[in-house]
Amino acid sequence: MSFLLFLLLFSLALYICFTIYFWTGLKRLKLNKNILEYYPPVSIVVAARNEELFLPGLLSALAKQDYPVDKLEIIIADDRSTDKTWECIKNHTNQFPHFLGVRITERSDNMSPKKNALSRA
Repeated sequence: MSFLLFLLLFSLALYICFTIYFWTGLKRLKLNKNILEYYPPVSIVVAARNEELFLPGLLSALAKQDYPVDKLEIIIADDRSTDKTWECIKNHTNQFPHFLGVRITERSDNMSPKKNALSRA
């Protein structure tokens, strides 16, 4: 039993030493503030088909992203939906200028819906 107690105390001491070592290392680390001055342009492509129930939540979350709007482009492709997905996309594209709605009405044999949306955007 004393061996198990020794092993437990040794493990605890080792854990505490590593925690202190890494914590002091993180405190000494200086963040480079120049990294945050440059934001690369980002495009997000969302392929949606019959997503009328889930799309408003997704688009609202995308609209709340903390990224410069002039560097962000969100492309939402409606892939032949039979519900009100396109109306939801139109509402968000009217509210947010960095949202772009693409409606795909016919099936392409040589392109996937995402490729089709990118080619039309």
